[in-house]
Amino acid sequence: MRILRYELKKLFSYKSFLFIIAAVLVMSIVSTLWDIAGRHASPDEYRQIYSAIQSMSEEEAEAYITRQIDIAFSGEGGFSPDAICSARDRYAQIKGYGGFLDYIKERCRSITGISFFADEDSFAYKNALKTETVYDNVKINSLPFEVSEGVEIVLFNDISDILLVFAIFASAIFVFTKDKEIGILNLLHSYRKGRGSLCINKLLVLLIFSALANLVFIGANLAIGGFTYGLGDLTRPIQSVNGFFECSFNLSLWQYLLITFIFKSLGGFLWGVLFAFICSFSGNNAQIYGISVVVAVTEVLLYTKISTLSNYGLLHDFNLVSFIKPDNIFSTYRNINLFNEPFNALIVIPVVWTTLIALLIFAVVKTFAGEKNREYRKIFLGIRRKSIKHKVHGKLYYAFHKSLALQKTGYLVAGWLVAVVIFHLSFTKPADLTDYYYKDYTTDNSGAVTAQTDEVIRIDEEYFSMLHEELMSSDTTIERMQEIQGEL
Repeated sequence: MRILRYELKKLFSYKSFLFIIAAVLVMSIVSTLWDIAGRHASPDEYRQIYSAIQSMSEEEAEAYITRQIDIAFSGEGGFSPDAICSARDRYAQIKGYGGFLDYIKERCRSITGISFFADEDSFAYKNALKTETVYDNVKINSLPFEVSEGVEIVLFNDISDILLVFAIFASAIFVFTKDKEIGILNLLHSYRKGRGSLCINKLLVLLIFSALANLVFIGANLAIGGFTYGLGDLTRPIQSVNGFFECSFNLSLWQYLLITFIFKSLGGFLWGVLFAFICSFSGNNAQIYGISVVVAVTEVLLYTKISTLSNYGLLHDFNLVSFIKPDNIFSTYRNINLFNEPFNALIVIPVVWTTLIALLIFAVVKTFAGEKNREYRKIFLGIRRKSIKHKVHGKLYYAFHKSLALQKTGYLVAGWLVAVVIFHLSFTKPADLTDYYYKDYTTDNSGAVTAQTDEVIRIDEEYFSMLHEELMSSDTTIERMQEIQGEL
């Protein structure tokens, strides 16, 4: 316990470390506020719309939304089209939650009844049976209509997650390399608890820091979300939040926020142990930074580029990024295909996390305490007093000079900046076939909304509704389903 207390005190005594953490937190706050400011609809509009609709009956709410949409598209003022259309879509979804549950069960029964999926040994058949059983246990019949954008700032903040991982990386650097830099590691190894016990306590420091960092980042995002959009009733079902409509767990919002904190803390700890392993066998800062960047970029690319429906979907699920994103498990009911058997993601992913963390901890302790632990390269500044006018800089200057200039990590930073600029200049959002259909449809019906436009939209809605009902019918053949999917 004394070693753990000393390691914690030592970590938070580094002014450069505190500066990095403060800078990362400020960057997270600024990026979140910047994203909110860049949206087409202001937070005040969302709050006004939702507060007005909450006290209305279903008929009054639908009439209110229709009236506000007419005002928005007529150019007579009112709310922005983005805000009122988003509220309309959300209200329709919330109102149809009971129908959604019935649809899921009906869809599962139809899948098991189609000859193509009816093989009882197939993954699709077993998955459909499990899915129907799980949604039968959902005890929620209706959802409240409340603004969820404030909570989404906490639950779907990719920039905040990236900066959090960077903060954990910085903590691993300071915990596992400073003793090497100042040359006392060999002395510590000579003590009875200077090897395995010391390493375990250093890893516990990373676990504690991961929990503290997540607490601060989640708290900051909650404060921003509450101040801008509002958080709403924290006891409402998680299904009332955008992105969790298909969640199969009977959880309230505050319970899911607690789960998010736990998952992100443990996922961040896994990142920290990985960085600790890299620090343990690396001989200098440049090697640590280079390997860490390669590993992090690889994990991000695997998570973003591989779909869960792909043959390589396990690389998406069993991923370091996935471990800090609990919505990968809770946003909808998911079974992972292992040996043609459906296993619940809530069980499989924590088991994989436990296995990985155990293997990495063993590797870190073995490398740190064993003979393979290499001495960190000593670099002396060698500052000589050439004259009385020689300027003496602060410790922070020499720390950056040593890292960027003497250890040549400045080249790595410069290369990273060049890559960021190139990526930013060449970034394009890919458009799929749906985007082109949407462009053609809006182009054909562009202009002022008239009675003719309303009639065209009504006819199209009826047509596609008819196709959807036919697609869901158990009497529809596979050939007809393929035709309908092509038309849709």
